[in-house]
Amino acid sequence: MLDLSFKLNKLNMDRKMNIIYGIQCHKNLNQIDSLINSLKLSDNDYVFIHVDKKSDFLFNNIYKKYHNIHNVIVIKDRVDVNWSGFSQVMATLKIISLIKTMKINYDFFCLISGEDCLLQTSNKLKIFLNNNNKSFVDYSNDATNYLWRINYFNFFRENKKNRSLYLRLTSKILTTIQKKLKIKRKNFNESEIHIGSQWLTLKSSHLDIIYEKIDDCLLNNFKYTSCADEHFFQMLIYKYIPSDEIVKDNLHYIVFDNGESSPKYLRINDLKEKKLNNKNLFFARKVNEETLLNWNKEYL
Repeated sequence: MLDLSFKLNKLNMDRKMNIIYGIQCHKNLNQIDSLINSLKLSDNDYVFIHVDKKSDFLFNNIYKKYHNIHNVIVIKDRVDVNWSGFSQVMATLKIISLIKTMKINYDFFCLISGEDCLLQTSNKLKIFLNNNNKSFVDYSNDATNYLWRINYFNFFRENKKNRSLYLRLTSKILTTIQKKLKIKRKNFNESEIHIGSQWLTLKSSHLDIIYEKIDDCLLNNFKYTSCADEHFFQMLIYKYIPSDEIVKDNLHYIVFDNGESSPKYLRINDLKEKKLNNKNLFFARKVNEETLLNWNKEYL
């Protein structure tokens, strides 16, 4: 059972807990600034920022502001990120690879987006993680509904217009043809296919384990898949991390309305309700700049 009391275990917290926050973003410098400020980084906490390669203006401004701050690292080797493409995963791997290269000592890695906000203070997050001492990853086995994402070829996921009606219809037709002709990839067994939220919080030891399992063969097997960010880490964690060391929850409040493929933008009242009624939620997405600025000013 999760310890949601937030009582500080003084013995275990004598050594300060260190968190690395990985932020993937593509717009809005002011919002990224406010998000970073809300994290209230200690000297040994870090933020690693990956800016979509298409967003040069944002990258230049973020780099100019933070390049001399020792614990805010702006990734220079950026990925051109496309919705539902494997590029989403590659952006995360750029962050993790640089963490490993820099040999930073840390306890937990939290992957969040540039449109996240903290629902509770980062200090409460640290106490919560210390008391529970598990990784938090939302995943489940649903191969029946999502086999097409992994075992069929999805050719347009790195096309910048992949959300257009034309490419959506074309992709659906090609998937149907593959099913009819029984063209099925041998990249993963059905039992391996798991799905969950991209956003996660991992113990450093767990991140070390799955990072060691990533090789060219695995990366090639994920090419031409759909929404790999909802499968890649989830499948590795299922395969290599004992289930009793994982809580199937991503610590996020996210709302998808009416079957939409992207979450809705939350308002202050949405955030207030969840902050009051659910003490094991620490992040929310999406929020716009105005909501984030007002929330951070009034409630953090």
